[in-house]
Order: sequence, then C-alpha cells, then structure tokens
Amino acid sequence: MRRMDKSLSRASVIATILLTLAFVLQTQASASSSSRDECEKQEVRAIFSMLLAELTGGDGWPIDIPCVIPEQWPDFTNNNDGKIIRVRALLTPREAMDPKGEHPEKFCDFKTRNTEAREKAKKLDGDDHAHITTGDLSLTYPIFNSRLTRAKIQREGRNDSWYKNGKGDFVASWGLIYLIKKKGAWTARFETHGIAN
Repeated sequence: MRRMDKSLSRASVIATILLTLAFVLQTQASASSSSRDECEKQEVRAIFSMLLAELTGGDGWPIDIPCVIPEQWPDFTNNNDGKIIRVRALLTPREAMDPKGEHPEKFCDFKTRNTEAREKAKKLDGDDHAHITTGDLSLTYPIFNSRLTRAKIQREGRNDSWYKNGKGDFVASWGLIYLIKKKGAWTARFETHGIAN
C-alpha cells in the first residue's frame, strides 16, 4: 500500500512539474510574441515615417483634395503568379502613418472621395476644362523577414482628374519598395513595374 502511495505521490509531483513547465513555456512564448509584435509596430511606424517624408499623394499632378491614403490596407499581390498575399497587419494605416493623429485629412475611403469629387467638378465655374484632381498613395503593410531588418511594400501612385463635363483623365504608376535596416535606420529602393495613362 505504501509503495502505491509513493508512486501516486511521485506521479502527482511529476504531473505538477510538467504542468508548471508547460505554463512557464506558454507564458514565455506569449511574452515573446507580444514583444515581437511591439517591435514590429515600432518598425512599421519608422518605415512609414521615412517613406512619407519622400512620397507625396498621387503620381505627380497637383491635387485639390487632401485625402490621399486609403483607410484600409490594400492587398499585396504576388507579381509572379498574381495571388493575393494576406498579411497580418498589427496597425491600421492611420496608426502606422499618422500615429499622433496630426493629419486625419489625408485618410479616407477612395470610392466615397471620388464620388464627391465628380459631383463637385460638375458644379465648378468655367468651361468644360474645369476640373478637380485627386491623388492616391496606396502602400501595402510591410512584409518583413524574421529579424525585422528587411521588408517589402507594394506601392501605387495615381491621379484622377474629374471634369465639369463628366469626363475623366488619370495617370498611375506601381511597383515595389525594398527596405533594409542598417545601423538603426531604414533605407528604401524603389522599383517601378508599370505606368498607365
């Protein structure tokens, strides 16, 4: 009977140790994941701070409406096979590109903005050449390497002109931005894949 009690006692000690070890490992994994997520958020903000100092909305035309950045992240499309890559974004475009909330006017739903621009253009004074121009700066959420030292973003810049007579015109370009972090700072290399007008 005593042997049975000792083996049950040993079994419960071992079970307790294993459960405790599993809990500790799960807690560490959760803390590590949380820590990596915070590091990623910091890197995303640093990347967009650098990029927005270099990029403007649209594709070169002066714009009449300040909204140039979509409210939602656009999908990343693989250039090799056209498949959509869904990235787990830890921040919204506003949180990533305007963390202090200093430029809320730069963000909007493009479809709504374009509808409003068309209607405003119809009411412009002047001849049929009177127009309103909008600009888009669509940047995907970065796809990082495991060490958060390299990333890739798809970019599209676009301008649309909405004329009083209901006609429209546009220019657009798209491509990739390759990002590398060296000595604590992000650098970017831009690659254009297409132009349309």
